[in-house]
Amino acid sequence: MKQRPSPRTRLHDRHYDFGKNQLTKSRAIVRVIFRTRQQMNAVAQALSPELFRPGGDRARARIFVRGRQLSLHFEAKDSTALRAIMSSCLRMLAASLNVSTSLIQLEGSYQPSKSDKSAE
Repeated sequence: MKQRPSPRTRLHDRHYDFGKNQLTKSRAIVRVIFRTRQQMNAVAQALSPELFRPGGDRARARIFVRGRQLSLHFEAKDSTALRAIMSSCLRMLAASLNVSTSLIQLEGSYQPSKSDKSAE
């Protein structure tokens, strides 16, 4: 018998889970709300390679995407490993946000030149 999907597993929701075992000693959750889903998806895709190949087995991170909200869930065996994985992921998140914001600003300020219009 097929199980009915929970509201958390709708088609528009995505869950990226990277890591092998349950690590429960230290945990943290970071939630970021984006202006657009496109920006959020771009940042989630930028973070996923980093999380897909963790540096060790002491910590792991998971990404949950829902609507315009990205949630990063961190688990580690100890606080040192938690700090290390959070630092790494949050730096990648900050870099991705900076690039995304810069591109949005450039796109908004772009004024097509006459040569661009004549090429159409």
